[in-house]
Amino acid sequence: MSQLLGLSAMKSNTQWVPLALLGYRLQQRDFFAPLYQQLDLTQKKVLYTPQEKPDSTGFSIMSGCQAICHIDTRMRPDRALAQAWGLEHFAQQSTVADTLNSFTERNVEQLRTAINTIYVREGQAIQHDYASKGLLILDIDLTGLPASKHAEGSRKGYFSGKKGGADGNWHG
Repeated sequence: MSQLLGLSAMKSNTQWVPLALLGYRLQQRDFFAPLYQQLDLTQKKVLYTPQEKPDSTGFSIMSGCQAICHIDTRMRPDRALAQAWGLEHFAQQSTVADTLNSFTERNVEQLRTAINTIYVREGQAIQHDYASKGLLILDIDLTGLPASKHAEGSRKGYFSGKKGGADGNWHG
């Protein structure tokens, strides 16, 4: 099945076009259905279901928010992005924070189960044909060293208790 994308006149625009396209496609596929089915949060719905509030956390991470408080200034004004994710607009940061603070151990376990369901359904490692393709090799670099001097955003990372050289995280 081929997908066709087109342009149309909109009353608003977004600076997050790739994220909007991702959201639109994931909504079409009902990608987050396990979260809605398995996560049982006992909260009232005023503008958002209890499951839509933690979604805003994921969207904020994907848009580069470094804290929940950035939702109101970075994401909430972007209605086109919210609509691509199936929402009228994103929840306020205080509402999202209250929902996350109300998580119990049971809710965390439900969230893990839902994410595992999505991983098993979508993950390529689970679906790898070991018999015909052999071992699946994952190359993971835990050194915190830059890929190259010219890599975009490349810098040394911070690893607790390990010294990687003289940089901003090293106190020598």
